[in-house]
Amino acid sequence: MDLGTILDQTARIYVGNFPVLVGASLLFHLPLLAILSQMSFASPLRHVVVLFGSLVALLVTSVSTRVVADRFHGVKRGIGAYMALALSDFTRTFGTFFLVGLWVVLGLILLVVPGIFWSFTLMLAMPVALLEGVVGSDALVRSKVLIKNNRGKAVGAYVLALILYFGFTVMLGAGWGIAAATLFPGSSLLIVLGGEIIGYAVTPLMPIVIALIYFDFRVRYEGYDLEMLDKAAG
Repeated sequence: MDLGTILDQTARIYVGNFPVLVGASLLFHLPLLAILSQMSFASPLRHVVVLFGSLVALLVTSVSTRVVADRFHGVKRGIGAYMALALSDFTRTFGTFFLVGLWVVLGLILLVVPGIFWSFTLMLAMPVALLEGVVGSDALVRSKVLIKNNRGKAVGAYVLALILYFGFTVMLGAGWGIAAATLFPGSSLLIVLGGEIIGYAVTPLMPIVIALIYFDFRVRYEGYDLEMLDKAAG
């Protein structure tokens, strides 16, 4: 798949599975949204809540990745099944998620460039952990093996994912801010909460792009067979 095809497939998957993807993301984030709505903007605890938000993003990544996998396999599930799978995935994929984040943060602290490089190199670690059952440091090594075949395309896809996420977040957030300020003047809390909800709604876009790259690389460079993955994933 070229980047244009990846963009097209991302749009199709997101729109075609909108209730599941956005519904699961909103439901997983709902407790955080409720807590944030009760906090003052100056509260230092808001940073702690935002940190926990990254853990919730792991659950959304699981749902999004499995939606892409199920599209290839022709499997249909409801939102409840995807959320249950995400929760069961959490304990075995958290270590992989933590290691990826640790490498990227260390790289950014050191010289910035290594952090960006490792972001690209380790971008397939989560699909590997979720769909192959390879976790921890082994998932990171596996991602490096997949990425080395076409690092340029991986970088392009990663940048595309960032553009989609931040582009839609900014555009929709700005639109909501203008509408809310006009319809509900003086309600800053409503504007902020609406912006948070928009961010949650577009969160699945990035893992969808990454999952598509994962499948593309496996098919292109490993002669990937969907039936074999079904057996491997149990």
